Amino acid sequence: MRQAAWQLLVQNQINYPQYSTENELNNKRIAYNWFKNNSTALNLGSPDDVVYNSFYNTQNGSATAQFEDVLDAIHSENINNAITINTNITPNCTIETLRQQVNTIYLNTWAQGIRQFTAADSAFLISVAAGNPIEWGDAVYSAQVMVGTFLQPVGNRYMPQIYYEQEQDSVIMSSSIFPNPNDGNFTVEYNIAEKATLQITDILGNCVCTYQLVPENNYITINCNELSNGIYLYKVLMNGNIVKSDKIIVIK
Repeated sequence: MRQAAWQLLVQNQINYPQYSTENELNNKRIAYNWFKNNSTALNLGSPDDVVYNSFYNTQNGSATAQFEDVLDAIHSENINNAITINTNITPNCTIETLRQQVNTIYLNTWAQGIRQFTAADSAFLISVAAGNPIEWGDAVYSAQVMVGTFLQPVGNRYMPQIYYEQEQDSVIMSSSIFPNPNDGNFTVEYNIAEKATLQITDILGNCVCTYQLVPENNYITINCNELSNGIYLYKVLMNGNIVKSDKIIVIK
């Protein structure tokens, strides 16, 4: 498994036809996380163990590992530690610079229950949200979640798609969440004419919970224990299109 999945990467033998720096950075981040969670794979008693350990140790001392430490601190609700780690990162490329700057805004606002951004922070997040995630990394997805804007690719840029409640049978007519803030247990009231999907994502855009909505009911009670303290985004999708989105604040 180790050799098949990572040999070419750790030996720097992969040739990327385009976005070589960006693709290599992303692949190394994925490999680092895999070895971090499967540390026994670093020492299999094979002559090339030294190559894999060298790769891991190099990444472990890089911004890649520091950004993962920021995420770990956020998930542990140690925001002060996350701020310290993020501040001490020295970015080496555009992807890392944007990741650090978006982290800074998140840690100074949403992570502390502050929902409003300064005008400068809003402008910056909107700019990042319109970027190409291949070129600018996952900071693009975080910015999209934070500004509540979902974008469609047009060339190398992403154009805003504004979602609103339409007065027709095929989409949501109304919806509300209560209580909000909540402790991960809440109720969503809705009025739809066809089946839909309710999706809850974290700040990075990762799906945490998914539920099916049926028109026969007009509410669903959510008990999502996976939600720790923080701000999340819920989306209602019909036929793959987002027809409703809003924020959920979880305080336990």
